Amino acid sequence: MYTTKQLIARGLFIIETCALILLFLYGASGLESIYKLERENSVLKGETVRMAQEVDAIEQEIASWSHDDFYKEKVAREQLQMARKDDEVYYTS
Repeated sequence: MYTTKQLIARGLFIIETCALILLFLYGASGLESIYKLERENSVLKGETVRMAQEVDAIEQEIASWSHDDFYKEKVAREQLQMARKDDEVYYTS
């Protein structure tokens, strides 16, 4: 049979082992938080790709502004509601 010291030592060992397993799974740098950070990282990567595409679109628009006179006139007419001297402007409600 085990002595009292051995039973206490085994009990403490079991408690410590359970505590370490819980810390490994649910602690500040445990598996749960690692999986959470990986999910967040994948979301941020997707957002980075989306923003890179948006930047490319804006850069293309800037290039159109600097090189394409037709694009300048189109924007001036549609967005700024400008007209040439000899244009007839009709307002509808």
